[in-house]
Amino acid sequence: MTEKPKLIGVCLSQAHSFPNTGFISALSKAASAQGFDVALFNSSLDFFWHQKDDKAARAIYRAIRYEIFSAILIIYHTFHDDQLVSEIVKGAQDHHVPVICAGCELPGCWSIVNDFEQSFKSLLRHVIVDHGAKDTFFIAGMKNEPNSEDRFRCYREVLEELSLPFRESQMAYGTYWSPPAREIVRKLIRNRKKLPQAIFCANDTMAVAVCDTLRENGYRVPEDVIVTGFDGSPVA
Repeated sequence: MTEKPKLIGVCLSQAHSFPNTGFISALSKAASAQGFDVALFNSSLDFFWHQKDDKAARAIYRAIRYEIFSAILIIYHTFHDDQLVSEIVKGAQDHHVPVICAGCELPGCWSIVNDFEQSFKSLLRHVIVDHGAKDTFFIAGMKNEPNSEDRFRCYREVLEELSLPFRESQMAYGTYWSPPAREIVRKLIRNRKKLPQAIFCANDTMAVAVCDTLRENGYRVPEDVIVTGFDGSPVA
């Protein structure tokens, strides 16, 4: 019986995007130092829109020869299709290949989940307590997506901790993208007599879009409205 090659299969989408490029580079160097090679299974689509082209992109992951891999690593946040992720997990488990999931806890997998909670809550407290911004608004990512819902939960918990009320009207889902975040701000400008003192965004892309939209409408950041992002991306 031939020995299985020391090979790690990495499943993700949009490998060219931040922070995936840096992660892949660091992973490849670390794996090489331990005598492992890395094979990427990547698509330019993230399966968010469920388009016809998705069928061809999914075929990339359905072509994985699990038996040749020492482990499969799934970069969870790059997929917006839980069914596809489940298929990858099942395929690996059927071949007795361990699965590591980065970014989410999945049954039967080793999980790597960043402990972002304390730093995110510290950011919220700093703006609310140190800068006195009691009237705030939160722009989450995607509804039911783990990272988005976790950051939204942190927001509600900090408000409760500081004895500040939470109303459904002070949050919206921006799907992590610039256009929805811009539209949320436009609605705030149209519908509110006075804008929130601070707008918290679940990621940097939306925060930049919020800043741009506020400035385009004559508001100063942070003098009129404090805006925060999260993740430390280059665009920030």
